[in-house]
Amino acid sequence: MLNLAAPKRLVLSLTASNPLEGQTVTVLVNGRAVEKFENIPTAARLTGFRRYEVPFDAPPGTVEIALEFTRYNRRSAEDTFAPEDKEPLAVTISGLEITPANP
Repeated sequence: MLNLAAPKRLVLSLTASNPLEGQTVTVLVNGRAVEKFENIPTAARLTGFRRYEVPFDAPPGTVEIALEFTRYNRRSAEDTFAPEDKEPLAVTISGLEITPANP
C-alpha cells in the first residue's frame, strides 16, 4: 500500500518467472484492473525471469496494488508444479518496485 498526498503517474516493475502454461496476471490498483498479461511465457521452475512494466495513474490517498493469477500450484492436477508445497504459488517474483514515471 502507498499513501500519496497528490495524484502521481507511477510505474510498477515486476521481474518474475512463470511455471504454468496459460498463466494470466492482472495488476489491480484500488481494485481496478490497469494491466493484464495473458499467456505469459512458461519457464522451468526458478528460471526464465522476465521483466514486466505497468505505468498507472495513482490517485491521492491510500493506493493498494494487487496481483491476481488465473493459475496456481495445486489448483488442479495440471496446475501442480510443486506437489510438496501446500501454498497456492503462482509465479516466482525476484524483483518488484514502484517508481515515478518519467515525464
